[in-house]
Amino acid sequence: MPDILKKIKLRLSNASIPELFNRVFSYSRYRLIAAFACTAGFRPPLPPVSDTAVASFKLPALHAPPDHETVQKIIKGARFTLNFPDHLIRDFENRWKNKCVISVPYCDNDIDIRAVWEAGRLQNITLACIFVLSDEKNPETDKYREWIKKELFAWLDDNPFLHGPHYQSAMECGLRIIAFVHAVKVLWGHLEHKKRNRLTAAIYNHAWLVSRRLSLYSSLGNHTISECVGLVTAGLFFKDSKVGKHWITLAHNLLVQEASHQIFDDGGPVEQSTNYHRFVLELLWWVSEICRLNGYEDPGKSLVSRIAKGDTFLKTLEANLGEIPSVGDSDDGHAVAPGMDIRLSDSQPVGLDPEHPVCTFKQTGISLMRCDIEAVLSIDHGMLGMPPLYNHGHADALSVNLSVKGRLIIADPGTYRYNGVPEWRKYFKSTAAHSTVTVDNQDQAVQETGFIWSHPFTARLVEKSCKDGTLLLKAEHDGYHRIEKPLQHKRTVATDQQGHIVIRDIFQGDGHHSFSLRYHLHPDCVISKEENWLRISRQDAVICMTVKNGNENFQVLSGKNDPICGWYSKAYGLKEPAITLVLTRRGTPADVEFLTFISTGEQCPDMAIFKKIINKLQ
Repeated sequence: MPDILKKIKLRLSNASIPELFNRVFSYSRYRLIAAFACTAGFRPPLPPVSDTAVASFKLPALHAPPDHETVQKIIKGARFTLNFPDHLIRDFENRWKNKCVISVPYCDNDIDIRAVWEAGRLQNITLACIFVLSDEKNPETDKYREWIKKELFAWLDDNPFLHGPHYQSAMECGLRIIAFVHAVKVLWGHLEHKKRNRLTAAIYNHAWLVSRRLSLYSSLGNHTISECVGLVTAGLFFKDSKVGKHWITLAHNLLVQEASHQIFDDGGPVEQSTNYHRFVLELLWWVSEICRLNGYEDPGKSLVSRIAKGDTFLKTLEANLGEIPSVGDSDDGHAVAPGMDIRLSDSQPVGLDPEHPVCTFKQTGISLMRCDIEAVLSIDHGMLGMPPLYNHGHADALSVNLSVKGRLIIADPGTYRYNGVPEWRKYFKSTAAHSTVTVDNQDQAVQETGFIWSHPFTARLVEKSCKDGTLLLKAEHDGYHRIEKPLQHKRTVATDQQGHIVIRDIFQGDGHHSFSLRYHLHPDCVISKEENWLRISRQDAVICMTVKNGNENFQVLSGKNDPICGWYSKAYGLKEPAITLVLTRRGTPADVEFLTFISTGEQCPDMAIFKKIINKLQ
């Protein structure tokens, strides 16, 4: 079955009766609006906007404006393209710009549509506007303002309302409103009446369309947040009109609901994606700030408190691991623009020290364990993603990351791409792309499409304890209950907190299986062998690793294409070879056990050091 048909079928099978009615009505209305707009030139009626209203409209201030070098590159034509060649994106835009939006195909065999949409967010224009607004006395301001005007109206000329690929996604329309309101603040006093109307019409038309295409029911997620942020921003711009007030109320109520839905009480993301979590927090920060600045009270300060919780979660990961691991999907999206320093809150990270060496985000399902003064390990015992479709989750139950001296050595490989490369999309989401155990080469859940999972696993933290100076974390998941001979995977991580770590994987169940233990290394890691140990270094951060039975050590794989193995994606659209350590054993669950020994010292240790830790595992 083609992926798009399978996607529709799965969405419908997870939909309630009210959702089915909503989807049919919304889709039919959208097609009618688009067809009417493209044939009869329909445009929504535009409320008037006064000079006073524009002057009083305030935008959130970012911590630091873009630097001069970045703006110079933008003026010379740089756009944000997610590492795809800009000329390919422009070719695609030009090919479809005069077509009605409902006639523009998804480009599964063309350039990744996500890259096209990234360029269409106009965040290059946003950055130029922020630069001008930060220093309007700069002698080059007039040059920058002329460039902004030329670029903006060229885009509006090339993308008339409901024509081309940039009106396919309501989320993208919502985000583009942020660029438009920045342009209003920079250009208003320098535009003739006709162009003022064109710019305000662009804001209004985008919001009008978003209000009729909100992502609801099983589509709730970061798309909903993006759409609502655009609606609130446009609503505040048109706050003197009835429709502007309606947009504010509609979107704000949904934002308050979704902030509690998408951010757990412990601050972590229900979507199980660290990148989308940052993106959602940036969006919520923007909307809370623009509401405050324009006199719209946030009821109960619910958004602000939720932002602080989420910010604490991310700061805790970064402060202890040195880098935020790329858990779940990542598309490198930003609320305002890449490179902007957004100070979300004044929250402080949770620190790990000898008195409090473990931090667990129980609802999110991530625990951090300090293994010595310079080493921290994380273990994922969270859910697959946000139900019912689990779109941005990865099959990463019980996977680990290990950081030494603030550098990830065992590291999540990332996402790479969403569209156009199904085999790579499947790999980077898979259990095999994470530092855990696969059984019979299967995932812990079933990949139905590039964004939809079925048969989700349940993972949980079983025990967190300290026994005579040895710290223990025990977790398990049931992702292989669905296979013909079902089994349970149990993982224990133990450390003496002097840098000696034991990871034990055991299994309970029936049948004869193939079990593959994998550890994915950061691409900057260098590996060498010393007797039965692997010495792994990333600059001055070093670990030594081996498994029980030294005559049966890991395969060292990198950059393999058939089957895909040993790859890392540091950003959307990019991939590079990286070392994956693989050890496969076959047998019954009762017969197979993996014991991984890790030392964070420079020298390969004596195995006798680990005996005390092993005794605590019984």
